[in-house]
Amino acid sequence: MPDWSPVPPYAVTNPIYIDVDGNGRYDAPLPRPDFCSRPCDPGVLDPAQCPAGQDCLLEEKVCGFPIPGRCDHRRPALGHRDH
Repeated sequence: MPDWSPVPPYAVTNPIYIDVDGNGRYDAPLPRPDFCSRPCDPGVLDPAQCPAGQDCLLEEKVCGFPIPGRCDHRRPALGHRDH
């Protein structure tokens, strides 16, 4: 058996979240980055709900970029539609 391998061994795992303060959930040390969708309330007219350049999307109720037109073809929950 050779003492080296052309393919180095490696391991991959999911993150392990630890509840350090006993409140029953993981509290991240930093806030989510701006590119993550944040929940928002479309009925509240407060621009501070969403990061700069993003709007509160009415249907999804998350912050995001309003893209004109329809993007239903990539939303599996809506199913396939022939136009």
